[in-house]
Amino acid sequence: MANEHSEEYIGAIHRLQEGSSAPLRLSVLRNHFHFSLISVHEMVQKLSDRGLLEYKPYSGVTLTDTGRNMAVNLIRRHRIWERFLTDRLDVALDQAHELAGSLEHAAPDWVTERLLQMLSEADHSPKRTSVLLQEEVQEGKRLVEQKSGAYRLVRISPEQVNILRLLEKLEIRPGASILKKGDNFEKTSLEVNGKAISLVEEALESLWVVEE
Repeated sequence: MANEHSEEYIGAIHRLQEGSSAPLRLSVLRNHFHFSLISVHEMVQKLSDRGLLEYKPYSGVTLTDTGRNMAVNLIRRHRIWERFLTDRLDVALDQAHELAGSLEHAAPDWVTERLLQMLSEADHSPKRTSVLLQEEVQEGKRLVEQKSGAYRLVRISPEQVNILRLLEKLEIRPGASILKKGDNFEKTSLEVNGKAISLVEEALESLWVVEE
């Protein structure tokens, strides 16, 4: 349980930084986990002692190479389980995210790797498989920052439950083809798998894409 808790922190820091080299403030972690600042500070100190991150008072935390490698491996496992739950068991995206959060810790690596092999062999779609096999979890660019054009959704980050529920309702999942048409007041008009959709900026900011 202690190791699982440590991995959750390391994974969260990596996701929340989104490739930025700037230290992540403890207040961001507090808001993410809904823990007290004291509790967050205690865990940060433990992770620092283990060489997984560097903590600078009044500035924030950055992952060490060891911590970053742990985070990449964790998120990779999470994505494999999440894809299995959504694509093979037809579990809603928000529920799959929560279940994958447990399975990524509970299942041994060899089980996860066999699951990946099974998914890769069974799924002949290069778009879906490329998302699964992507080692670099920071793939893609925010759709909200891109000009009008054709894109493919590669990931959803940060994975907020309310956003995941909205995207699930709209049938927007990794691998979806997205045509960004333009902005209209506070919403952006899209075509997702050929279906016209409008998204508010909060949801749009969670979509990471590559050009088709």
